[in-house]
Amino acid sequence: MIQRAILLALAIFSSYKSMAAENLITLHYQDRPPYFVTDNVTKQLKGGELYLLIKKIMKEANIPYEFQIEPISRSILAIKNNNEPVCITYAYITTEREQFSYFSKPYYTDEIIALAIRKEDKRFDKYKTLEEIMKDDSLMPLAKIGYSWGNYTNKLLAQYKNYISTEIDKIDPKKIKVTSQEPKEMLQTVANNGADYTYFSINEIQYHLNQNKELKDKLKLKKLNDMKEAQSRYFMCAKIVGEKTMEKINKAIKKVTHK
Repeated sequence: MIQRAILLALAIFSSYKSMAAENLITLHYQDRPPYFVTDNVTKQLKGGELYLLIKKIMKEANIPYEFQIEPISRSILAIKNNNEPVCITYAYITTEREQFSYFSKPYYTDEIIALAIRKEDKRFDKYKTLEEIMKDDSLMPLAKIGYSWGNYTNKLLAQYKNYISTEIDKIDPKKIKVTSQEPKEMLQTVANNGADYTYFSINEIQYHLNQNKELKDKLKLKKLNDMKEAQSRYFMCAKIVGEKTMEKINKAIKKVTHK
């Protein structure tokens, strides 16, 4: 009798574990301060603005999940393939991405996008907009492969630099440099004359300048008159995740962020 009860309990536990595994969502992230911060020794996530907020949202949604570090290009491919329940947790929304994925409600808003340029580079002084700067092919931008900065910036990149982040085989190296470097390394590349400018939200650039004296000494922010609207971040999920799960995430976002 006792043995039968034990076997039944084990079967129920095994079934529960199996169901939990089936419903588990993998949340992709990058080691990208100030959003996600990993421990230098253990290489495990230990903090970050988005990390802490996402944990609250997923707890409120009562959805089993795990974090997994992945390059953005692999994450987007996994979402396109739609073979497993995967979400990018820090995505900007674009028309192209909406065609093959689900987007949650926005849960975090960056500061506006700005340029990081060298302090002594006076060529930027005459320009007030990103469009004017991108028209000038003597100024070399540095872009991260797979990153998107919203419809307006993507439009300018396609129009003036023939650059679409998902079509790296068509890149013209005379117009734009692309890299798999992380933002801090990209800023170092600009500081060391490897490119003339790169672009991130002000809060991200400022974080790295405040953390690194060499970067702060060499680089400065340039705000742009045509970059007036701050970009929000979303959960971008493979469609296999399902509408019901997205509804749970959206309800949790509304409760946690009070939006």
